Amino acid sequence: MDCVSPILDVVTRLWDCTANRSVYIRDLQDNLNSLRDLKRELEDISKDVETRADLAEQQQYAARTNQVKGWLERVQHKLEEVDAILQKGDEEIHQKCLGSCCPRHCCTSYKLGKQVSKEIDVVTKLIEKGSSLVVVDKVPLPMIDEMPMEKTVGMESSLDEVWKCVENHEVRIIGLYDVYSVLKFMSSPKLQNCITRLSICMCEELRSLDISCSTMRRMEHLESLYIRFCPSLREVKICLENEERMQRSDVNCFHNLQNLNIWGCAMENLTWLIYAPRLRFLYVMDCESLEEIIASDFGSSEIEEAVEIFSNLEKVYFRDLPKLKRICRRAMPFPSLQQISAYSCQSLRKLPLSAESAKSTLTAIKGFRAWWDKLEWEDEDTKLAFTSKFQPYY
Repeated sequence: MDCVSPILDVVTRLWDCTANRSVYIRDLQDNLNSLRDLKRELEDISKDVETRADLAEQQQYAARTNQVKGWLERVQHKLEEVDAILQKGDEEIHQKCLGSCCPRHCCTSYKLGKQVSKEIDVVTKLIEKGSSLVVVDKVPLPMIDEMPMEKTVGMESSLDEVWKCVENHEVRIIGLYDVYSVLKFMSSPKLQNCITRLSICMCEELRSLDISCSTMRRMEHLESLYIRFCPSLREVKICLENEERMQRSDVNCFHNLQNLNIWGCAMENLTWLIYAPRLRFLYVMDCESLEEIIASDFGSSEIEEAVEIFSNLEKVYFRDLPKLKRICRRAMPFPSLQQISAYSCQSLRKLPLSAESAKSTLTAIKGFRAWWDKLEWEDEDTKLAFTSKFQPYY
């Protein structure tokens, strides 16, 4: 008996150790699936945090916190690590032997299973942290005696107040929140003549925004256009008068439009932007149907006779555009371009850049590393010219 007890103790310990280790091997498939689901959740939360931070920073006197910067950086690195682990895990599962019941290399499967279990904990903590982040800090306002404010109209119970403001030259910013208001605005030269900022939001029944050349000419003071959460809006259509082609002219365009923000619409392209020659800031987000920005060949007479395209564009921000394949169909000079940001635009395989594009102006191209690595380039010189400008997503 004295001899048997130590042997039983050793056997028991060996069994416990083997059982504990076998859990990592046995549960590898389930844990890989769990890690894959957590990765998707982390990606969604990180995109939400990044979007909230970007939108807040578009407003004056707001800057993302250091916590957000650090968290986004850690998330980017962790997502790359998880991708590699998931790939190894899938390969290990496919290499099982004995009728797919046992791993071919138990030691390798054990180490991988243990690593997957650890990553599940790490990703879970990142998700919890991201859900409670303070995205931006308010920057102290500068010392001023008075800040002039412009009146925003469009949410009144009737449009009578709008007309009164027009008569008094008070209207500068207008919000339109239903199809009736949009149609009323499009038939009102007075409103078109005075606004500097137009917001079209939550018009769920709006399918097409038809703009005539005369309307564009009247909107000579329009500087900012926001089209948000119009899920049925498939096109912005420039209606050429008398079925004639638009002639090359500075007056046949949005003369002063500088800032365009499109979010949550069903448009397939934004070719109408050839009529916005002074556009400086282009923000497009959450447009699942969008396939091209300028969906036209540059050899067509319409493009050739239009004013210069994107010659004043400084910043491009794209997010959650899964079908976007191209910005333009050939390389553009972009003499003013400073920054390109593209997140979750997995179909965008080529940027409209040549080695001579945005010379001395471009400071950054931002996006996921996996997206950048798959980009196609005009030639090797172009790739070399912009490689140093890439900033991974964080």
